[in-house]
This record gives sequence, C-alpha cells and structure tokens, in this order.
Amino acid sequence: SCDRKECPKCWPRWLRKEAPAAAGKLWGKLRALDEYGHGRYGQLHHFQFSPPPEIVAAFRETGDRAILDRWLARALRAAGIRAAAVLLHPFRLVGGSRGDSPLPPPELWIQQNGRFWYEAPHFHVLGCGFFRCEKDEDRPAVLRGAVITALSRNLDEEATRRALFYLLDHSAVPVDGHRELAVRYYGDFHSSR
Repeated sequence: SCDRKECPKCWPRWLRKEAPAAAGKLWGKLRALDEYGHGRYGQLHHFQFSPPPEIVAAFRETGDRAILDRWLARALRAAGIRAAAVLLHPFRLVGGSRGDSPLPPPELWIQQNGRFWYEAPHFHVLGCGFFRCEKDEDRPAVLRGAVITALSRNLDEEATRRALFYLLDHSAVPVDGHRELAVRYYGDFHSSR
C-alpha cells in the first residue's frame, strides 16, 4: 500500500496516521504557547463557522477558495479566537445536520461511496480563545449572517484526536478522483508566529 491521501484505496490508512499526528502537533503548539509566556490559552474548543450567504454566493460564482479563507481570518479575529486549526468542509451529507443550509434539489447532489452530498461550505475550527458576540445583533459586521456553533468545549488530547479523525475523514468529498485534505493553522498556531 502507498498510504497516500490521494489514493482511493489507501487514504483510510493515511487517515489513521494523520489524525493522531495532527492532534499531537496541535497540543504541542498549545503547550509551547503556554510554557513560553504568551498568555493562558486554556482548552481547545470545537466550533463550526458557516459563512453568511453573500460570502457563499461569491465563492460559488468564482470558485475561489481565497474568498472563504479571507472571510474566516476576519471572522476568527472578530470572534476572539486567538489560535486555531481549521478544516474546510465544502459539502454536507444529505440527511445529516444541515446547519444553515437549505437542502437543494436531488439533481445537485453528488454521490460518493454510497452517500449523497451537497455543496454547503463551512469550517470546523479547533481553537482557543473566548468566543464573543453570541447574538447576531451584537456581532461585528463580518460575523453578521454567519452561523457559528460551539460543538464541543474543553477538548482534551484524546477528544482532539477523535475530532480530527472524524473531521479529516470527510473534510473534502473526492470529486473526479481528487481529494484535498488539509488542516490550516490561524492566529498564534500559525507557523509564522
């Protein structure tokens, strides 16, 4: 076996290795920040950030992921998330949690491995900080219209590994044989910090 994420046969083996490695990297960054006096970061929390409809429409029109990434960077700062690992989920599972996404007609669904998906980009954020502005009317403009949900609070290392395993499993539905799986780091978790 090749153990590559691009291989349709071997990517589950890649996933079993990648999830613990990503969790270890994330907790290593958190410990280093706490140890070297950059402030108390506390525990990791799992949030879901769904962009407002106008951002999703701009993304669909152009297909440019940078539109989503720029919105997310501004949204994380506005929400008070100081450090985060982020995974983009471009699709939602038909019959799963829909969040803010209305279910499109069946002709727009994508079938993969016996499951049906539809386009509804959203981000899963494993981050530290203090989420502010829970009510839409109290939010800065960049967050208005977005759906932000706290899925898990105070993740320990094992819960982080399990969350990453689940999130990496379907962070991108392979379309035309291409699978883009990536954890991106923002704020104080970014490598430039």
